[in-house]
Amino acid sequence: MTKGGSREQFFTKLHALYREAQSPDLPLVAKATGISVGTLKGWFGVESREPRVPRTDKQFKPLLEFLLHRTGKTRITQHEINLWAELRSAAYQRKRKGPAALASSEVWAGLAQQLGADRGLPWGRDLDPYQLGATPTQFGQAGRAESAEDPYLPRTARKVDAEIDAALDRQGMVLITGPSKAGKTRSLFEAVRRKLPDARILVPDRHALHLIPNHPGFVGSTDTIVVWLDDVQKFFATDNPLTLTMLAHLTARSAQTVVVATLRSEALDRLTHDTSELTHDIRALLEQAHKIEIASTSEDADEQAAAAALYPSLQLELHSPDSEQPRPRFGLAEVLAGAPALLRQYDVARFQDPPLHAVIQVAIDWARIGRFDAIPERTLSELALAATDIARCPNLSLPRIEAAISTAREPAEETGYTSALIATLLPDGGIGYRPFDYLVAADDGEHQRTPRPIPRPFWRTATDGAETAIRNMVAITARLRDETDEAMWLWRCAADAGEPTAMYNLGSLSRECGRDRDAETWYRRAAETGEHQDEVALDAIERLAALSIKRGDIDEAISWYRRAADRGAAKPMLPLAALLRSRGDTKGAEDWLRRAAGIGDTTAMVQLGAMLRDRGDSKGAEASFRRAAEIGDPEGMSALGVRLYGRGETTESEYWLRRGAEAGCVYAETNLGVLLAERGDEDAEMWLRRGANSWEPTAMINYAVFLRDRGDTDEANKFFNFAYFLNEYPGLRFPKSFTEAVEIPFVLHGQRSARNN
Repeated sequence: MTKGGSREQFFTKLHALYREAQSPDLPLVAKATGISVGTLKGWFGVESREPRVPRTDKQFKPLLEFLLHRTGKTRITQHEINLWAELRSAAYQRKRKGPAALASSEVWAGLAQQLGADRGLPWGRDLDPYQLGATPTQFGQAGRAESAEDPYLPRTARKVDAEIDAALDRQGMVLITGPSKAGKTRSLFEAVRRKLPDARILVPDRHALHLIPNHPGFVGSTDTIVVWLDDVQKFFATDNPLTLTMLAHLTARSAQTVVVATLRSEALDRLTHDTSELTHDIRALLEQAHKIEIASTSEDADEQAAAAALYPSLQLELHSPDSEQPRPRFGLAEVLAGAPALLRQYDVARFQDPPLHAVIQVAIDWARIGRFDAIPERTLSELALAATDIARCPNLSLPRIEAAISTAREPAEETGYTSALIATLLPDGGIGYRPFDYLVAADDGEHQRTPRPIPRPFWRTATDGAETAIRNMVAITARLRDETDEAMWLWRCAADAGEPTAMYNLGSLSRECGRDRDAETWYRRAAETGEHQDEVALDAIERLAALSIKRGDIDEAISWYRRAADRGAAKPMLPLAALLRSRGDTKGAEDWLRRAAGIGDTTAMVQLGAMLRDRGDSKGAEASFRRAAEIGDPEGMSALGVRLYGRGETTESEYWLRRGAEAGCVYAETNLGVLLAERGDEDAEMWLRRGANSWEPTAMINYAVFLRDRGDTDEANKFFNFAYFLNEYPGLRFPKSFTEAVEIPFVLHGQRSARNN
């Protein structure tokens, strides 16, 4: 098919679909899809210039969904989407930009760790997994991609490969988790190469990640870019750590951006199981990520057998799940990396070579306390010298420690290319070391081992003279490992040096320990040290207000919020509005919500819309909800969908509810389920169940109504009783049992539906 023919066919079909959708006004389409009117004019031939075919799903898919919804095709199949994608691909002949159009090496200096032949970001097809963090082996090393000796084992257990492939099509961060040396990095690399063969790969320097979203070489590129975050916890240990906000900025560019990451299972558990305020931002990011767990091949007999056939020289059949060999058993990635031999070297050294054991253990603990920088050779020697058991090594000396470092950095004969200590060049030209991460995981309790405690004095000796960001991450790690005294000491050192973040963290830790007076002291220092627009200062003010409310001093709480809000910060305007409204000052509350909405706060837009709706201003409420929805707020989408549904505009209502539901808004999920249930759509149960499983009372009641109506009374009773015990369902007087509640109808979150049982 010729280029012109493909383009003509594409736009002929698009225009036919547009007419079938009753040719909506382009401003309406722009509001519904987030696509600019100018771009839409180009696609629909309103302007004289030749229309440009949309290049990415992010640019085109919302339009396709909107038009199909307006034609009454409420269930869009993947087949339809694929047909459009093929047609669009044929119509758009991609023209690669030359080196001049790409970011030069000078532009990317200090930001990207890998550069391509053109000195811009490298193409994924030109890299290999070892350049991106996979452990080198006797079969494969950096620069030896496509080697027949280094084949990839398809990960069929739990359909890991298929799940990664599907996840790469979604928004947000794709996070591969699993034990050390389970094949996380290699599996992710192979998926990216399969799904995104023409993507460029950005491996950012962890200290410069915050500079990427506004970087001209990133924003201006029309190429798909994969942001590669191997061992993502390292990106939390910086002055500008990775957050949900930063992730949103990374994926906001017009061309496709995919953020992928890896993280060991034990690190994920430690970071997400902590419920303290100190890890809130990290936890929020990890909880929203699309997580895919991968296990050692030794956990699945079929996968291990396939690995043994692919690499017969490794004798992996000895480590099969049905083997008579006792635990531990090792999988393909572990054996390829030489993990069993290095683990044995570490264990044997404990009894036979104390200096060697001390050297490896110090490097391991350096990483375990949250220091992701390499340990300098001199520091390693000094700490290992102090850690060696003199009673078992009477002739201990610095030369013996240096000899042990030399031994630890040399690959054992069985490991091929891996050693217990991995040498790296430091910025000052010296040599530093990182431990083999499998050994770190072993001392943290992986591989059926008992976790080894970190020596108490090590927290302080290993952070003597460290930068503030390092001390902060080490303090968080100490808190996660229940070393509260060490966390307090580390933050106090930074706070005494004038660091507001440390002051705030000390306040939070004090509050967790029940010392509200100490907490208030530190929060005050954090609030008064920085500018009130600073996020740390605003968070401190919020906590000060909360402490004021706790002791019943509402006037002081209002004073704190107003102090920050008067400086133009949107964050304190919302709780200030809530306090004013609780005192009956609805005008003051509305004024602050309008100010916050005026500077772009979507939560304020939704709350303002609800306030206007409650007082009967339907037009103002809808305008506020629509503004939030068009910016991308899922709750705004849900609220707008309900307003449209209330006046019978079910097509556009479903469009917004579906967008909100797909973004994870529980209100949109249950509202969409109600809308679909009322017209008998089979997808209704999926959305109602998803909402109910979030324990939101309205969602549970709606799911119970759905189950009751199809005769599943026992299951309906269960969900009704859950909501009953939560005692939060709006506007209903609860009967003693659900079977008596025959008059309870479906209820949209925010507005009762027309249905009446």
